[in-house]
Amino acid sequence: EMYGRELVDLRNESRWEFLNTFFSVSEAVMYMQ
Repeated sequence: EMYGRELVDLRNESRWEFLNTFFSVSEAVMYMQ
């Protein structure tokens, strides 16, 4: 059970990392235009 929960946490963390990176990139693009 703990193992599955850890996997879910890792997946959520990577998703947030992706979202943060995506928003940072889009902000940089908006700023450059």
